Amino acid sequence: MSIEATCDECFYTYKVKEQNAGKKFRCKECDAVVTVPVPGEEEDLLGFEDEFEDPESEPIPVKKRSKSKKKKKPDQSDSFITQRTMILGGVVLILFVGSFVSPALSMLFFAVAGISGFAYALWGGISLIVMAFSEDVVCGLLYLFLPLYSLYYLVSRWPETKKPFVATLIASFLFVLIQIVAAQELGR
Repeated sequence: MSIEATCDECFYTYKVKEQNAGKKFRCKECDAVVTVPVPGEEEDLLGFEDEFEDPESEPIPVKKRSKSKKKKKPDQSDSFITQRTMILGGVVLILFVGSFVSPALSMLFFAVAGISGFAYALWGGISLIVMAFSEDVVCGLLYLFLPLYSLYYLVSRWPETKKPFVATLIASFLFVLIQIVAAQELGR
């Protein structure tokens, strides 16, 4: 015949042979100590029994679980994105300065800065919306339709939203530079 022993921490129930009544074992789920109840003995539902235990009883040895430590490879995508952004920034800066000298360079600047700015804005905006909807549908709808919720979402989840936000900032900066060059071209 078997007895049911329930873990007090995670409430996982074990079926234990009657001959193990009164013995203790470790829960496989949460590693807590589980005592096999003795049939016919009244259970202490209020938990006062633990206060009156024999102080000289031997503690149960706790077995340390070994965690396998895998070496993490450095994330190559971060350095690639940064490197690509730096190269693009250098090209845009050169074209920005050159647009004050030559109208042909200003047209090239419009093309490069416009396409890059659009790509950064699109990637950043869509990434933030996808993050909000992947967390929860209500969260995504609030992000889209409640005016200040997008700011709250950005600040409260900064580690995850940092890259898309910086991409939208880069896009805004590129659009400001395009406006400066456009104003300069209209003045010619």
